[in-house]
Amino acid sequence: MKELLCEDNEFVAIPMVSHFIQTVGEWLGFYIGLFGCVASLLFLLFGGSEMMNQLGGASLLPWGTGVVMIIMYPIIGFLIVVSGRLLAELYRAMASIANSAKRISNRVADAAPAESEAPAEASPAGEE
Repeated sequence: MKELLCEDNEFVAIPMVSHFIQTVGEWLGFYIGLFGCVASLLFLLFGGSEMMNQLGGASLLPWGTGVVMIIMYPIIGFLIVVSGRLLAELYRAMASIANSAKRISNRVADAAPAESEAPAEASPAGEE
């Protein structure tokens, strides 16, 4: 968040999008992990197999129900959270590198002496 507050940053929208991507990834991973696990558990405990037989084998959840899915939904949710954070950090790093490169180029441009201020070349030693 400190990157957004610097006055000399040229790239401000990229860190904001990065925070949005991270938030959406965490939100989506949490809900898929939690609600997928709970729904699979409820379907397994309260007759999800009879309901699936009546629907012709179609599942109400995207990856199915069962004992394996009670474990897999939290893992899938965790992977979504990690992927969202990875993508957000990549965007943040890209903006940080761009802002740092801009600051360095400004410092180099300010530190370079102008042609009129350049010291005159001294005559070779020994000549008078």
